[in-house]
Amino acid sequence: PPDEAGVSVDIAAHTFAAQLGVIHRQLLGTLGLREGATSEGGALAEDRVTNGVALVEAEACGALHLIYASASALVGESSPFWVKSRLYGDRFRDARRRAVVELDLDGDGEPEAVRRMSLVQLVRA
Repeated sequence: PPDEAGVSVDIAAHTFAAQLGVIHRQLLGTLGLREGATSEGGALAEDRVTNGVALVEAEACGALHLIYASASALVGESSPFWVKSRLYGDRFRDARRRAVVELDLDGDGEPEAVRRMSLVQLVRA
């Protein structure tokens, strides 16, 4: 409640941090990267990405897809939420396909390798 000057006001700020976190972890996993700054067990940490901007579009579209998909769960397929969910789902897939992530393998700050989410590497066991 505000005081006489209106300085002390309680507010609640709702964010989409949960949806962004889900997509962020999904993209890192697809690239074979670990969240955080500790490389372990053969997996590089996300701090080895030298061009983090390459994932911005995919993360934004993926989060918007999740948000609109959740909102459309209670309404029919002709609703604007459903349409936007499909739109952002398509944009998310396209952004993942185009993303090229540069990786610093030796810790010198310069990229030595690239990874793409549109390629699948098969290994014979």
